[in-house]
Amino acid sequence: DDVAPTKALLASALKGEARQIEKRYFQPDGSVVWGLTSLQRLMGPDGKPRGFIAVLVDITEAKTSEAALRESEQRFRLLTLNAPSGILLVDRDGACTYANDAASEMTGLDRTALLQRGWERAIHPDDRARVLADWSDCMKYGDEARLEFCFLRPDGLTIWVIGMAAPVWGRQKEITGYVWTMTDITPRMLAEQRVRESEARFQQ
Repeated sequence: DDVAPTKALLASALKGEARQIEKRYFQPDGSVVWGLTSLQRLMGPDGKPRGFIAVLVDITEAKTSEAALRESEQRFRLLTLNAPSGILLVDRDGACTYANDAASEMTGLDRTALLQRGWERAIHPDDRARVLADWSDCMKYGDEARLEFCFLRPDGLTIWVIGMAAPVWGRQKEITGYVWTMTDITPRMLAEQRVRESEARFQQ
């Protein structure tokens, strides 16, 4: 699989171009290691190429970590796709990278429409500034968040939720993003509203 990229690297080096590729190498025991390979043309006194200087950096550990991360993210997506709570994955800048079916149902938006900043636009205009300000503080300090707010669906329906965000930590103990979990509390809020309305009529 790496033969064609290697030939392309060699051709580029012959032209004097600086390039590097990631490729696999077989060890005598049959194991595979990943290397970041760079080639530089070596010129002779006659101005013609005499050979190459190759630099190889072992990146096996990094590639293994990347593969493990992708596998972990895939398992997470499979487990949460049909979960009853709305779930969003956002990166450390707050852009949504994943939304499950429940989040789509709560917001009335297709899952792809929630990506990037789409989930923020789904927040009710009356709550948006407050939620985003509190959320910004949480990202700034690496805190967890627990916020109560509403989504305004395109069909005009208001959905009350309790949203909780927890940081996702990387291997170097850095925050790589957040997981938002949202619980629909609309029935409770509507019941409380009916009680308040009933009490108000009783006091009249």
